[in-house]
Amino acid sequence: MKKLCALLVVSVTSCLIADEHILLPSLEYGSATSEIGGPYVSLDMDFDGLGVGLRYMNFADSGLYFGALLNSVNGEGDACITYDDSIRTIAAPGCVDLESSGSTFGGEIGWQFQKLTPFLGMSLIRSEVSIPNSWLEGESDDSWEAHAGTFLQLDDVLLRATVYGLDNEESRTLSGGILYTFPNDLALGIEFGTPLDSDVDGLVLSLGVGMRF
Repeated sequence: MKKLCALLVVSVTSCLIADEHILLPSLEYGSATSEIGGPYVSLDMDFDGLGVGLRYMNFADSGLYFGALLNSVNGEGDACITYDDSIRTIAAPGCVDLESSGSTFGGEIGWQFQKLTPFLGMSLIRSEVSIPNSWLEGESDDSWEAHAGTFLQLDDVLLRATVYGLDNEESRTLSGGILYTFPNDLALGIEFGTPLDSDVDGLVLSLGVGMRF
């Protein structure tokens, strides 16, 4: 679940114009599939989640960039256990349904160098997984994760590339995004991300529509 929440740590961005502010509500989608294999037992986990987010971005005259993000995502999934033939008669394979929830509170700061704006950030990720209709207890986790990236401005389009989970190889994620601002100050952005862990397959999509002011 921590990997899924890390995946859900994604954002859309704005054009680098002095004294520009962007407020961008968004719809979030994330999925993750992982397989943990052993000599006798393997565990397959699958999650899908939907949620909402909000990002604020500020580009100042001095070249300072500041951004803040919060989002909340809820999802469902399952975990399935299979056994090697040598112990299949001792323990039967099976699956359980899971419910997951996660939220992210993050901030980042950077500096504009002409068309490039590198930045660093930190995020608090809160996640919880529960098993409905079961006596088994769920699992919750709070963790801090660092990220780094850069903006690249191309006229009215701003590109963003970010690596999340710099201090945690298991949840390290690569994301890329694009945002276009219209003449009427409407902002439209999309971003996608994928985990860098070879044991996890996943995808995050973020679609935001907001305003520049």
